[in-house]
Amino acid sequence: MLLGLRFPLGGVVRLRIGLICILLSGFQAFGSTPITPTTTLAAETGNNTSAAPTFQAQSNGNATPGNVSKVPTSSLLYSGSSTTVYAHFMPWFGVSYHMDIGYNSNDPAEIKAQVTDMLSRGIAGVIIDWYGPNNTHHNTTSLNLMQEAQSRNGGFQFAIMEDAGAIKNCASTAGCDVTAALISDLNYITQTYIPSPAYMRWNGNPVVFYFGVESYSIDWNRVRANTASNLKFVFQNTGGFTRTYSDGGFSWVQPGDVTASDPMSLNYLASFYQSAQQYSAKLPVGASYKGFDDTLASWTANRHMQQQCGQTWLATFNKANSLWSTADQLAWFQLVTWNDYEEGTEIETGIDNCVGITASVSGDALNWTITGDESTIDHYTAFISNDGTNLMSLGDLPAGTRTVNLAAYGFDSGTYSVYVKAIGKPSILNHMSAAATYTSGTPSAQQPPIARLSLSPGSGTAPVSVAASTAASTDPQGSALTSTIDFGDGASAAGPTASHTYANGGTYTVNAKVTDALGMSAQASATVSVSAPAPPAAVTIGQPANNSTVTNPIHVVASGTAPSGVDALQIYLDGTLVFQVNASSFDTTVPASAGAHRVVVKLWDKTGAAYMQVVNVTVASQLTTSLSLSSSSITTGGSVTATVTATSGNMTSSQINWGDGTSSVGPSASHIYSSAGNYTVTSTATANVGPSSQASANVTVNAPAATLNILQPGSGATIHSPIHVVANGSAPSGVNAMQIYLDGTLVYQVNASSFDTTVPTSAGTHAVVVKLWDKLSLAYQKSVAVTVVPNLVTSLSLSSASIAAGASVSAALTASSGTIASSTIQWGDGSSSAGPSASHTYAAGGTYTVTGTASDVVGTATPVTATVTVQAKAMVVMQSPTTNTNVSTSVHVQGYSSSPSGIVA
Repeated sequence: MLLGLRFPLGGVVRLRIGLICILLSGFQAFGSTPITPTTTLAAETGNNTSAAPTFQAQSNGNATPGNVSKVPTSSLLYSGSSTTVYAHFMPWFGVSYHMDIGYNSNDPAEIKAQVTDMLSRGIAGVIIDWYGPNNTHHNTTSLNLMQEAQSRNGGFQFAIMEDAGAIKNCASTAGCDVTAALISDLNYITQTYIPSPAYMRWNGNPVVFYFGVESYSIDWNRVRANTASNLKFVFQNTGGFTRTYSDGGFSWVQPGDVTASDPMSLNYLASFYQSAQQYSAKLPVGASYKGFDDTLASWTANRHMQQQCGQTWLATFNKANSLWSTADQLAWFQLVTWNDYEEGTEIETGIDNCVGITASVSGDALNWTITGDESTIDHYTAFISNDGTNLMSLGDLPAGTRTVNLAAYGFDSGTYSVYVKAIGKPSILNHMSAAATYTSGTPSAQQPPIARLSLSPGSGTAPVSVAASTAASTDPQGSALTSTIDFGDGASAAGPTASHTYANGGTYTVNAKVTDALGMSAQASATVSVSAPAPPAAVTIGQPANNSTVTNPIHVVASGTAPSGVDALQIYLDGTLVFQVNASSFDTTVPASAGAHRVVVKLWDKTGAAYMQVVNVTVASQLTTSLSLSSSSITTGGSVTATVTATSGNMTSSQINWGDGTSSVGPSASHIYSSAGNYTVTSTATANVGPSSQASANVTVNAPAATLNILQPGSGATIHSPIHVVANGSAPSGVNAMQIYLDGTLVYQVNASSFDTTVPTSAGTHAVVVKLWDKLSLAYQKSVAVTVVPNLVTSLSLSSASIAAGASVSAALTASSGTIASSTIQWGDGSSSAGPSASHTYAAGGTYTVTGTASDVVGTATPVTATVTVQAKAMVVMQSPTTNTNVSTSVHVQGYSSSPSGIVA
């Protein structure tokens, strides 16, 4: 703002309002300036954001929607920056499973307000966190945002970021092709969003961002081959520069990298930017953020990054400015985030810089003081009002200004309300002072002094000594001044300088009263913010307890506090440093051998002082076990014995799970399996301390094998037809049928588990197969090979059917079928001859049955017979006397005779 000011010489000089306090203090305005309202108090202090007016500040750092600075965001970047600034946008509010923030994201009116708000802050577009076309609510939000962007005539752009959640359901479904699901999403994006003239492009090509998608097993060559060739893929972190399928990388807020020495994760940003500069052909997307706190999110991991009253927001810009310049421009910049209320990163409601401002009037001087860090303030704006409602701006004043000479404006005589507004840096909340009263008119001959009060320091931690001074106060008449200083806690002192020590925390208003020689006085005030003294340094070991028995590794949980801040925590095990972290707490494990140990947790504060806490523990040998089985393979109905053995540590109890739904108490037990299968036997053993130990072993339970027995004929046998087949069998499921196949042809079947039958066949070599079918339609078979020879049939012939006594007869055996291997002829008189032919002489007459018995290679044929009659001879037998014996004269003759024809005499 420029003012035309008249000087006594009549010249007109145009000066910037920011220099009023310096250049106009010695001049009196000529004429009068009417109050012409340019705004209202309500407009300058009310909610000027797109956030819901019903939304209230939250514990995670989200502010109540207020009056937010609309200074262009790009002003925070390095001079001459050509960087395009975008915001990350969440489309999901208004559904039951997300936080209620007072609006529905897919409401076109809300989207219109958000785009208007972003444009007013110098934000050129949004990157939408997208969950796929099947998420109707979120996709509708994205479609409506696209329509709104298109209505801004090229002034606002958007892009899609494929979130891992878009394909999460597919990734967790067995058999679902995650790569195909991603390709489908990208083709939907290509058809639906990319044709929009408002879609973001880099070097003329559309850009698609990815959030977490790379964690899935994706075939990126296949993705590239089946999607539009001009798509540019941008991934999170430095991997976006090194992956062959990526065209760029974007940075993000990293609460997991927060440490005591790097509370804003600026080292991460530096590393990202340095990597980006090594890949100049790829798109770099920088980031700024106000902080992070996910404690109100349903998925909280209790992660924090403190906002530090706007300092984190400014530091993230400064980190980019330290590494990029007009000689090496950063292409794009993303604000993380516009509206993630659940993780405490939203800037929609504004960023609280913890600033307060107080205005006062002394004569014609409008003065003000602030609390908080002025580095978060862009400039001040002064206002005047004659009704306390409608305001006229007196112009913008640079940060550092503390006074304006109201007389320079030449306001009409009267009483006015004046205000000073601290305009924050981009997206930081503005703060308006309460009204101060200004009375304008012709100065009297005697004017009161102008009181000025300075405090150093303006804040601190109790006990803190504050020096107050009224030395800068002046008197229009030039007389000497006296002053008294009230420190606001009951203590006071004479000025112009005095010091006071505040022992307790609180906000104190220091009032100074300045009096001139005429007894006229003026007052000035300022505030001191005193923090309560920090508790003394302390180390707390949550685990392990002192004199406890633990297992290896030792689980150590500890935290600490120190007035100057915790620089590091360390663990010493038996005097040796084994762990260190630059944080105020840790939860870790320390390997240790069995036995007694001394655990020391040492805290180092920011001043280099050390504090420690000690616990003594005994590390028990960790329980480890083995499991042995009496056999790794048994048959159904058989028994197996399992034995659990402690290989280290002391086992106090054990359980054996047999893998079939049953279990037994260990350390040794036996079990019978009723069903065949492969079973994993698992043992779980416990000790007095420490985790349980598990071991396992496998046992195979075999079903009883099917059996099949061919009892006849024997394999390789030579037999007659019919073949006599005898067989039996068994099967676990039962026998359904048994069959005989002769040379591959089914010739017999019976629904039984055994049979004894005959199968006719011709002579020759034959294959006999017996097949068993069980109740499960499974078949088992055995075979034998046999040679069938013709059945032996013989006849017996005699050379004569009747012979005389003393004559011989011949007998011959002849085979009419088969082949005689051996034979015997029995003559019927108790004698026999080897066949097949022989002769015989009968000693006595009679009728004799001659029998021929022949055998082949199989067995003996049916005997055959023939009859022969032997004619007896006539004979006389003298019995007495015998030949050549001496007899008396009287001879006794005795004998007998026989004849076939009979004896006549």
